[in-house]
Amino acid sequence: MAESVVTFLLENVSALLIEESHLLFGVREEVKSLRTELEWIRSFLRDADEKRKKNERVKLWEKHGAYNHWLPQPTPYHPFGSKADPGHQ
Repeated sequence: MAESVVTFLLENVSALLIEESHLLFGVREEVKSLRTELEWIRSFLRDADEKRKKNERVKLWEKHGAYNHWLPQPTPYHPFGSKADPGHQ
């Protein structure tokens, strides 16, 4: 009886350990891939920041707040009504 329990455990534990190692290998590869992608993104952002510092048009654009022209502006009115609408209760 005890021998059959040990045999059962050995067979199942071995299968679980093999499956776990496959899962861990997959996770390791995903983490490595993610790390590589994040390194590329960081290098792109650093390059973009350096270009922004050197670009005179961008400096002028920031100085005059021209970016506000392109951002959505809040409005007190909504097409479905608002508290400012006299018919709203």
